[in-house]
Amino acid sequence: MSWNKHDYQNIPGTYVFDGHQAHGAYRLNKMLFALNNEENRKAIYEDPASFCARFGVDGEQRDALLGGRFLELLQLGANVYYLAK
Repeated sequence: MSWNKHDYQNIPGTYVFDGHQAHGAYRLNKMLFALNNEENRKAIYEDPASFCARFGVDGEQRDALLGGRFLELLQLGANVYYLAK
């Protein structure tokens, strides 16, 4: 079966992390990866908005993160493995 960029976009309930998603969510994923560090986990709990600003995460991604809308974060390109951390 040949998959083009549109084939997997129509699978209900599936959010594929591809190059397009990765590009648009680079800052978000960089921030999420930084949470592997204990100091960064403390920093995001103390002031989540400032932590987002430190990594340049804004707009819909920032709002979804601050609102705890994890499904929306996946739709916006968050890497599920970084988000699970």
